[in-house]
Amino acid sequence: MLDANAEREYTDPEVLDIVWEQWNAGSGNESKQFLNLGVRSMMVGDYINIDGVWHECLPLGWRINVPWEEVMGDIPKDKECHKVTEKDIKDILIKQLLQNN
Repeated sequence: MLDANAEREYTDPEVLDIVWEQWNAGSGNESKQFLNLGVRSMMVGDYINIDGVWHECLPLGWRINVPWEEVMGDIPKDKECHKVTEKDIKDILIKQLLQNN
């Protein structure tokens, strides 16, 4: 996704990270629009569209390319992606810690 004010194109994961930060109270990076609207923070199950591709917020990360019919509620939500185990959380935290060092 290209931001008219940016010097480069953002990747979808970068856009998702930015939206998550800007639409969550307490992140320290809330957007002015979010603060002015006084709406709730983003949460698990919310959808974001980037260049025609729907993404669903999961307990850890995002589900990519969610069918439009699911976004609209015409078909049941795929709940398999929402199942997160303690091992999943540990594995992801360790991976992130190793990437930051």
